[in-house]
This record gives sequence, C-alpha cells and structure tokens, in this order.
Amino acid sequence: MIRVKCHTNIDRFNSVEWPERMAGMPAIGHYVEGKSSLSTSIQLQIVRITHSYDRIEKVPVLLIELHQ
Repeated sequence: MIRVKCHTNIDRFNSVEWPERMAGMPAIGHYVEGKSSLSTSIQLQIVRITHSYDRIEKVPVLLIELHQ
C-alpha cells in the first residue's frame, strides 16, 4: 500500500475524509473518492503529486492535490 495525504483548497470539501493509503500508484487525472460528513461519496481529480517524507513516522508519502 502507498501512503498518501490528499488535500484540496476548495473550502466546501475541507471536511471530507480522504484515503490515507492507495493500492496502486496514483496518477494525474485519476479520481479519488472521499467520504463526506453526510456519508455521501465525493470524487475529485488529482492535479498534482509531490513525493515527500513523513518526518514523524519516518516513511515516504505522496502529497496529492485534488480539484474538481
């Protein structure tokens, strides 16, 4: 599993729970499904992927930026 941190700058999607792990390598243009507080599914598209490192857990992580 690949560790990811998904984020978006669209205010209405800030409370959505996004996945923290993915089974395969994500790519720009793919869609990520999150769960809103109303238990509905939200899908946003990957527009940027940054390879990063989690200094607390000491593991590599992909930072994924999402937009509509």
